[in-house]
Amino acid sequence: MVWPVRSARSVVVAVGRDAVSLDRLEALDSRARAVRSVGDRADDAAAIGAALGGEADAVIDALGSTPIPDLTMAGFDVVDTDGTMVLLGGVRQSLPIPYDQLMRRRITLRGQPGLADRVLAARAARPPAPRTGSPRPRPRAG
Repeated sequence: MVWPVRSARSVVVAVGRDAVSLDRLEALDSRARAVRSVGDRADDAAAIGAALGGEADAVIDALGSTPIPDLTMAGFDVVDTDGTMVLLGGVRQSLPIPYDQLMRRRITLRGQPGLADRVLAARAARPPAPRTGSPRPRPRAG
């Protein structure tokens, strides 16, 4: 997923392809917005910008393994001047980041290789937590 953030209004946009997951994320908090990726860099960037109401102060790219960089680059396209982009994902080829835009917009670019894949693998390998004790008693009506 790509998570653009606009801190002035405390809006977080979750971008991905799984509509069920996006709906669940959006239901967690009224400040969360979900954008379903259509797989086109320009269209995805426009949808993200519309959901944010402008550009992002920060973008966190936590995509798993993906063969093309379009969604990551859509995130880059919405980073505001003096914004930050954090790459945790698994794009498997070079990112076509335009040097002139990186410099002119003074974007801070940070990365942690393969972190998203390692987190997902650790979650998948972890056995479910055992259920202990009895359920909490419900308060009585009345």
